[in-house]
Amino acid sequence: EKMEFLTNHNDSLYIVLFPSNEGYLHVTKEVLEEINIVSDYVDHFYSLEFMYDRFTNQYPINQIPDEQEFLTSLRKIGSYLFSSDILHMSLSVEDQVALKILNNLYQYEMKKKFCIGSINPMLLKYLEE
Repeated sequence: EKMEFLTNHNDSLYIVLFPSNEGYLHVTKEVLEEINIVSDYVDHFYSLEFMYDRFTNQYPINQIPDEQEFLTSLRKIGSYLFSSDILHMSLSVEDQVALKILNNLYQYEMKKKFCIGSINPMLLKYLEE
């Protein structure tokens, strides 16, 4: 947040952050389109409206996260997007569903075996497709 403040108040200051798989990405509606994801595939986030619309259209159950929950999920999954080299993920089922939906949105196909305990069977079926 401090870096966002500094860049908003200094026209010549630009900051490039490289989050690790252990950290969270700083994602707000205002900076979303300025975030680049560099992994097996390189791209940037689209507008919140565009991404959330596509996300809700593909969500496998009727209990769809709201925009704020979607942004929170983006903070957690951002460093996992477009990556086939994921050794360990500590993400909720909902975040893993969001990860799969966003990878599909960018036409990045990730095949991963999901080992998850008792969860909503409809969400698990979607992840296994």
